[in-house]
Amino acid sequence: MGGEIILNARVIEEKFLGKKVLILTDREFFAPLTGRNDVNADVINYIIRILTGNGIAVEVEEVIDCKTETFHRSGENTFDFALYISERSIDGFWGGLDLCLFTKISESYCLTELPKELKNSNSSALNTKDIIDFLTQIGILGNNQNDITNHAIEHLIKELEYSMASKNNLRSDMLIRVLLCNEHLDIAQLLGCLDWHPNPEKIVSRVFQILSEQIELPEIVNLFGDNNTLEEFDLSNVKIAVLASEIENINSFFKKAKSLKELSRSLFLECKSYFSGKVMLNLGVEKKKFGSVLDAWIINNNWIEDVEILEQWTKISPNDEESWQVYSRVLWNKGMKLKCSEVAKKGLEYHPKSANLLRRRAHGLRIKEKHAEAVEIEKILLQSDKLSKVDTVIYLVRSLVALKEWGQVLKYTELGLELKPELEEFHKNKLQAQENIQ
Repeated sequence: MGGEIILNARVIEEKFLGKKVLILTDREFFAPLTGRNDVNADVINYIIRILTGNGIAVEVEEVIDCKTETFHRSGENTFDFALYISERSIDGFWGGLDLCLFTKISESYCLTELPKELKNSNSSALNTKDIIDFLTQIGILGNNQNDITNHAIEHLIKELEYSMASKNNLRSDMLIRVLLCNEHLDIAQLLGCLDWHPNPEKIVSRVFQILSEQIELPEIVNLFGDNNTLEEFDLSNVKIAVLASEIENINSFFKKAKSLKELSRSLFLECKSYFSGKVMLNLGVEKKKFGSVLDAWIINNNWIEDVEILEQWTKISPNDEESWQVYSRVLWNKGMKLKCSEVAKKGLEYHPKSANLLRRRAHGLRIKEKHAEAVEIEKILLQSDKLSKVDTVIYLVRSLVALKEWGQVLKYTELGLELKPELEEFHKNKLQAQENIQ
């Protein structure tokens, strides 16, 4: 998809109307220390699950960021409530930081510390009723809340898409952790946000680490063909791609494949997202680090005549104009001109100013004798410098002749003769127009 393309087009059409809560906690929530059990992990995850399930958007910020007055994860966002959850007492830690923090919450009294008795690392010992009563008492939860809305999840997904497109990796990290706390989250939807990142290879290892801490990842038997070991490849990327595209029976693909290229092709055709397609394409390119070469390079060097691969490329990377250019050109070269025109029509939905796609669409319209529509396209192309003006006038005049619009034929043949006076076709068209006008 390409995040750099989407970022410019993204417009938030509606503001989230529900409550927003900021949780302030320690670093271990973002980067758990090996062998250390964060005493607040269970309660934080439970609170996030309860709040998001009740349509409340939750974000998490590191306590130390308040001390440095730099909110790396929540940026300039403001909140209705701030909830402090830490082993260190708020009274002993905050000092003179109130003014900095209160720029992020609506009212000063909306900063609350989770009582010590509600903090417990043992999930079986969590007093869930007391936590819900506490959240209700301080006004975060209403008295009649029900977990019947996904508004908060949808809002956080949109924020994750935007943070990915903006390459704000710390914010993306936080939002992924928050979203994973909700047991009703669609993992494929979350991983679909990777499509927005212009360089997903820059963040995928971090996403894999977060996922491996919280969910069960697919097991992949690293064999294919006649039990030959697959050459060294980072299967962590493949595991995420499998989840992102909900590919079932992944090991059957590995067992059936007789080569890396065959494995790459079969998996690419199963992909539903730009990111997963990028991973599977790269799988078939030996000695190339993931993300080191463009999808277009891989396809042009390995799959340029494979119509199935080219069609799949447009499906999962519609914002990549090159995918439509290559696919439509190959169809034309194979003599599939009407199919080429239909592909160009679809590509124009994403790239309405593409000169080559406009021309290929016009060719199809002329074949179907829809000359009036073809004329409108050629007039648009005539205003651009992207294609030969002589060719454009030739095609334009041919359609006008078919429509018997002789005044227009005369006008454009005279323009054509100014551009290329030696072209016999223009002389014949001009004479034909003059005879019919008389």
